[in-house]
Amino acid sequence: MKRSLLLFVLIFPVLLYGQQAVLSTGGNGTGTGGTSSYSVGQVAYTYKGSGPSVDEGVQQAFEVTNLPIELLYFEAKATKTNQVELSWETATEVNNDYFTIERSQDSRDWESLGKVTGSGTTTEAQSYSHADESPYKGLSYYRLKQTDYDGSFSYSEIRSVRIGYDEISIYPNPFEGYLNISSEDYPLDYKIWDYSGKLLQSGELKGGTGHLNLGDLLPGNYTLELRSERAILFTQKILKF
Repeated sequence: MKRSLLLFVLIFPVLLYGQQAVLSTGGNGTGTGGTSSYSVGQVAYTYKGSGPSVDEGVQQAFEVTNLPIELLYFEAKATKTNQVELSWETATEVNNDYFTIERSQDSRDWESLGKVTGSGTTTEAQSYSHADESPYKGLSYYRLKQTDYDGSFSYSEIRSVRIGYDEISIYPNPFEGYLNISSEDYPLDYKIWDYSGKLLQSGELKGGTGHLNLGDLLPGNYTLELRSERAILFTQKILKF
């Protein structure tokens, strides 16, 4: 009578039940339960009879590759002169040709700021930097695109930086009925979400100081977002009494 089907992923050394051989690479494993052929990959074995011997198996191999780089950190910081300083460090690199620094205003559409040559293959820590001398006003996003000699590539995590934060004022916060928004950038689009991410209100602010009537909102925490025509300028938690 057949027992249940067991699945093993053979990436690191695994001791197969019924065998005394350790399965770490492709080949034949021989032990007290019999002999089986195997490879690094996903293997399904069917057990028959009362003993633990392997009767048959289906192997599905997959390629195991080294990561192109081991990224220790990637940072993006605004400077006192309203530039953005980008810095990163790798612990190891494998066939790393170059980095491309990419920037976005909405985290969806990306543009290239420039390239920094990689260190090929190395096991020594490498430090890199690049400056965005003309960043967008408001909130911008940055990421690294790492490209190998063969053209394959990978991306880093995304970092965000805000330029011109002090030019926007939100008051009072906490508020009761009205929320005032003062900014040099107009017109502005605004959106308000609740704690679950549901959009509750949106609209446009025109000129000087905008006054939002939020009297219909229940007391609680909300998120306010302000956008210009192309960029997110401001995101802040607001509290209604």
